[in-house]
Amino acid sequence: MRQTLKGRVRLLLHDPVALDELRQKWIDAEIAKKLDYPVFMATSELGGKDSSGEYIYRKDSLGNIIEDKHGNPLIEQDCVKYREEDPDGIAEQFVKWAKRHKLTFLHVD
Repeated sequence: MRQTLKGRVRLLLHDPVALDELRQKWIDAEIAKKLDYPVFMATSELGGKDSSGEYIYRKDSLGNIIEDKHGNPLIEQDCVKYREEDPDGIAEQFVKWAKRHKLTFLHVD
């Protein structure tokens, strides 16, 4: 038997269990809207250490360890950018992402 929308609403209003289920579904949907937020996900591919825990250093094409301007050896990692000519690390990418999403906890110029 087909019922009109008005008839279905009338049945719903007189069924406390169905009405409560509908109310809970609406509440769940509203909560889900508020919990929908951007998430930054990143995985380091260059951890900077080998399987024995020893540091892996960056090397040039001749096999020499690359050093920063203070003479410190550069670790082979992708978490932060050491030099201008290096690609952005995860930290720099996060800052760009956070600025793009206007996150309030980030106060970087």
